[in-house]
Amino acid sequence: MYKAYVFDVDGTLLDTAPCILNSLKKALQSADINTQNISFTKDLIGPKIPQIIDMLNINISIQKKDEIVQTFRNIYDNNPFENTKIYAEAQKLLNQLVGKQMFIATNKPYKPTMMLLNHFNLNNFQEVMCPDCLIEKKLNKADMLLYLIEKHQLSPKETLFIGDTQGDFEAAQKCGSLFGFASWGYAQNKEELQRSADIVLKDGEIL
Repeated sequence: MYKAYVFDVDGTLLDTAPCILNSLKKALQSADINTQNISFTKDLIGPKIPQIIDMLNINISIQKKDEIVQTFRNIYDNNPFENTKIYAEAQKLLNQLVGKQMFIATNKPYKPTMMLLNHFNLNNFQEVMCPDCLIEKKLNKADMLLYLIEKHQLSPKETLFIGDTQGDFEAAQKCGSLFGFASWGYAQNKEELQRSADIVLKDGEIL
């Protein structure tokens, strides 16, 4: 067993894609953008919302993109529950780790993250890190993971960061921690991540 576990949220603990994608679609439509030819697929989930909008390859100004992001936040942050579910594999994994040091590192802002964790009674995490947790700077995944390692004096080689995307893997690499691939998540390049990960979690078993 590892000594500390850091979890991503979207695509790892919770299937949040239906609510995120529907909220994004509404935000785009409110900006008079035709969404008919846009594919709102789960593999978009993982990066921050401005990056997801960039991935859609729509021709908009920076100001328009900022407006869409703000509209999305107004829609999603106040009601992140619609069609959102906890993965059975994640629940099985959490049940195994009761009493262990567990943390959150997610690109989701703090408010909807805490609303979701409370809604699903996921209250066994020692600390929750989000991009907006520090006043002085916006955090990326590597920043959050390093912050947790340093603050809680964790050994990187005994810390397992459990996520589902290439970005999660790269954050673990930057911090020298181990990476557990949640194969039930949103990644497109699953075979590549399975080869790169220190451990592949297929059905929630970690033993």
